[in-house]
Amino acid sequence: MNMAFSKAVAQRLFDWSLSMARMEVKSDFVNLKKIQNPLAFRYLEIAKAFNMPKKRVFAAAMVKRYFQVFLPMEMTLEETHLVRKFINFGQFEIAPGVVALKAAPSQEEQYLNVLAGEGLSMRLDRKIIRSSVKRLFGQEIGELDKRRTTRSIFCFAKKVNDFVVLTVVDTGGQRIVGYSHSIVNSSGAQAMPYFSFLSALGISSMTDWSLPALDEGESAVATAHELAAGFLQDAPNLFKDVE
Repeated sequence: MNMAFSKAVAQRLFDWSLSMARMEVKSDFVNLKKIQNPLAFRYLEIAKAFNMPKKRVFAAAMVKRYFQVFLPMEMTLEETHLVRKFINFGQFEIAPGVVALKAAPSQEEQYLNVLAGEGLSMRLDRKIIRSSVKRLFGQEIGELDKRRTTRSIFCFAKKVNDFVVLTVVDTGGQRIVGYSHSIVNSSGAQAMPYFSFLSALGISSMTDWSLPALDEGESAVATAHELAAGFLQDAPNLFKDVE
């Protein structure tokens, strides 16, 4: 992640993300469980084996991992081990530094097999999905930016203080829907590309759904909208001194 903000802004975004991660742990991952993609499955599969204190350590370690690029911080040996567990999920160590694949497929692997075997694009009514995106996101996420919008990718722009939050919603490829935010400063430069709910948890830049189920489409769009709206609500304070 490329951040052109001050250290104070970066610290606020980190603190906000850490708070989000702690709330997810406390709620037994109420929002994360709604997100149907392999990396979300991986995170949940790892976390379910931990007691509550260790879940909190794991959640904090993942946030630190994501933010270390622009906000250097120390990680304990335990945190480093937990991050490696996430990165190397589906493998086990047979000797120091040597890993091998597990014999039994994980939920993530089973899910990927389903995606490979069933044509997702044939199981979804893309028109309904895209109509839902325009209806829900256009209400409060921002105005549709027609210059940046294509048939499958929608861009919504919202002016906040002296910057603009761009929310990109992708409805193409092997996904139902995915979204991420970026911040454009007063000079027109994209200061913070690709941040979303899964970014706050240290998982990935885009939050997306790709489960091949007919009844997941509009539900996924509604959840994406809810998570994006939460970020927009806090954005004025998070980025109040962006120039």
